[in-house]
Formats: sequence, C-alpha cells, structure tokens
Amino acid sequence: MLLTSRETGRWVIPKGWLIRKLGPAGTAKREAYEEAGLKGRLVSRTPIGTYSYRKRGPGETLTHVTVTVFLMRLGSQLSDWPERGERKTKWFKPRDDASRVAEASLRALLRRVPRLVGKSAQ
Repeated sequence: MLLTSRETGRWVIPKGWLIRKLGPAGTAKREAYEEAGLKGRLVSRTPIGTYSYRKRGPGETLTHVTVTVFLMRLGSQLSDWPERGERKTKWFKPRDDASRVAEASLRALLRRVPRLVGKSAQ
C-alpha cells in the first residue's frame, strides 16, 4: 500500500511524528489508520529499517527527517478514515511499489519487504 503525500502528491508510506505515549510501534499503527485507513497488527515491534528524506517546514526551510519503518500484516482497509479526502491510496505489487517512490533509501527498504514477508510467514 502506498499513499500520496499531502504537500507534493508523491507516493509514500504512512508515517508521522512520534507520539510518545504510543511509542514508535504504536505510532506506526496509528498513522497507518489515520493516513490510509489500514487496520491490522504489526509483524514485530522491532522496525524493519529506516529511511531519510528532506521535508519542507515552516518558512520553506528544509528539515532532515529519519523515518523508522514497521511491517504490518493487514486486517482490512476501512471505507472511511481521518485523512481519506486528503490522500490517494493504491495497492501495488511488491516488485512495483519501490519504483513509485522518490526517496532512494525508501526504495531500497521496500525492495527488501518481499523477503521479510517470506520470513515472517514461516
């Protein structure tokens, strides 16, 4: 599942600022729901990796952001969610999703997902 960013419309994965009381894994689940309507369970509370990108902040300043990524086993995608009207979502075949994203480090991480899913299914 990829979704579009609100500012630029580029394909990304759900992500957001850390919510301390939820921790990194809990924040990941919350963001998947808020941004894409995804419900499910994390494969592990251990992240599968990180990627970095530059984000425009207030006043057009660029901020370096590092995103911690968790793998989620999908239960369902709801028909309505908080940011539904602000983003597009689309399902891609695993081998196709990486080519859709702009960030090289996210592409590399997405290319590893099929192997990771194979491991978690065993």
